[in-house]
Amino acid sequence: MAAPTLHRLGNLVVARFHPTWLRAVIPPNPMTAAEFLARYPYVEAVMDGAMFRPCDGEPNDYARYQCGQVDYAVLDALTGAFAVPRYPERGLTFLVYSDGAVQVREGVAPAWWGTPWLAWQGYPALLENGTNVASRTRDTNRTERAALGRHASGDLLFVSGVDSMYGFTESARAADILDMAYGDGGQSRFVAVRDAQGHVLADDATNLSARRVPSFLCAINPLYALTVLK
Repeated sequence: MAAPTLHRLGNLVVARFHPTWLRAVIPPNPMTAAEFLARYPYVEAVMDGAMFRPCDGEPNDYARYQCGQVDYAVLDALTGAFAVPRYPERGLTFLVYSDGAVQVREGVAPAWWGTPWLAWQGYPALLENGTNVASRTRDTNRTERAALGRHASGDLLFVSGVDSMYGFTESARAADILDMAYGDGGQSRFVAVRDAQGHVLADDATNLSARRVPSFLCAINPLYALTVLK
């Protein structure tokens, strides 16, 4: 299976990879993307995780806070990442199984899951089976955006762009992305890959150190994932 590469897909920047490469990580403390990539040198692609908030008593300062709470479901059987959803009825949950099969479900309903390798909930839902379900009337400002998507080929993608939510989603639909759920935006957004020489290539390099986030989605070769994410 080929390593992820960063490339343009219409108006978007994407990192594309086989579903078995997807992992979720909740580190001991919030980190910037640069700190995360330094801590986990075998991670080959990374995206900010779902929306979050500082823990009670923490400063409302994304550069200084030391505890964050992820608002949406995360379950990774390999890394031990686990977050209970604050809003289980919202968005889409991506379910990835050990054979690389992917299911996408509305909201969070573990009774449907079986035994997934990974489950990740993103909000809002943006694409469902090729249909743009993003709101035309909310999130109309042009800003930085990131999302997890499933391409018509079966590959997964970390998707990055600058647009309204609907416009961002429409660009993804036009690029044959079938299902997509939002991660986070603004300066929390980053999509980056590490090339064969170890250089980090990013959609916006300034965001790699702009904010700390409490959770990450990443792509790593499944042959090495058992050891390198410890």
